[in-house]
Amino acid sequence: MRPPDTHSRALALVLGALVVAMANSTAPSPLYRLFQIQWGFSATTLTLVYAVYSGGVLTTLLSLGRLSDRLRDRRLLIVPALGVIAAGALCIAAATSVGGLIVGRLLSGLGTGALTGAASAALVELIAPVARKRAAMLATTSITAGAALGPALSALALWLHLGATHLPFIATALAALGVAGGLMRVGWPARTVAATAVPAGMVADEGAERAAGRTMASAAAPDGRPDAAREREPGLLASCGPAFPVAAAALALAWAAGAFAMTLAPSLAERLMGIHDRTIIALLLCALQIVMGIAQLLARHAAPRTALVVGTVLVALAVPVCALASWWGLAALFCGGTLAIGIGYGAGFVGAAAMINDIAPAHRRASAVSLFYVVGYGGSALPILAFGALADAFGFLPATALFALASVGVAAAIVRVAPRLPAQ
Repeated sequence: MRPPDTHSRALALVLGALVVAMANSTAPSPLYRLFQIQWGFSATTLTLVYAVYSGGVLTTLLSLGRLSDRLRDRRLLIVPALGVIAAGALCIAAATSVGGLIVGRLLSGLGTGALTGAASAALVELIAPVARKRAAMLATTSITAGAALGPALSALALWLHLGATHLPFIATALAALGVAGGLMRVGWPARTVAATAVPAGMVADEGAERAAGRTMASAAAPDGRPDAAREREPGLLASCGPAFPVAAAALALAWAAGAFAMTLAPSLAERLMGIHDRTIIALLLCALQIVMGIAQLLARHAAPRTALVVGTVLVALAVPVCALASWWGLAALFCGGTLAIGIGYGAGFVGAAAMINDIAPAHRRASAVSLFYVVGYGGSALPILAFGALADAFGFLPATALFALASVGVAAAIVRVAPRLPAQ
């Protein structure tokens, strides 16, 4: 049965909220080099900007991930989150130093983390029960569209010379406020069953939890076992088994490679290959986000171990390709390697997340997924921060070579133990 028109409008606005949040998160990527030239900050500071945003997302995902389940109306979290995103965007637009950029990115991360869990859960409730399988696809499509829209806005501003460091962020701030206003006025369904909020891009339908990576909160005694039995239960990592650190390592590798491409590709292209047209770099990053999203959609149909291994191998091949392309000054090879990182990122991310949902005990799945994301964010942020420090100390080319070698080493370790992972 088709949902009422009021619910259709609410659905469109929630999808719009995801698009705006992701557009705001990726819009600065093609402009980091421009900010760096204007304000003269180091590569370490550049990577710190990435880490601050990731830390903001993780903080609110973990602290507010289930808050919307306790609210009578999920808009009570979605609308304020859009306000925080708008504040972060305006802070970047008005920034006159790297401090303003860092504060803006922190606010953007906090708002995005708060929004994505509530918006993802709201999607399931706003779609007719017979069409619930569309929720995961709609979420992934919206997130991909928004992630590609951010660099596209920056590319347009660069091409038209219309204040590239201001206009994209003013546009996303106005869009966020517009969506928030629309949500406050639109009809909203009464909640009957609480659905668990999930991290960005991880919405699922009933019967497809493994493929979409749904997190499920545990109740006080979800399995009906007596207290004594629960007291004897092993620790969280022990209950997940040896596959957990492998999946977490694959996630960290995929995210580190994605951050490398989104955050550092503009600097590499300009410093090592002499590509000074930032519009081209912005369009490359736009294409990278599209490839990432398509890879995630396709990988949902593969077995988790297969997707994890394929994604890991692609990343391990693509990062050295980018390093060699930087060394030889081959722009086309660099672009190809960057897009290959996107494919590996998408496949590895989906495979690792699906494997965690497979191996975690049902009554501890939410805790396992939360820990999985903590390890993933931390494991991806640290290599990027190390890259910045190495680039400042020894130069971008040695730092890129070391990052490539480290990626190959981690990938080799993952592939070596992959045959012992669950096949399905």
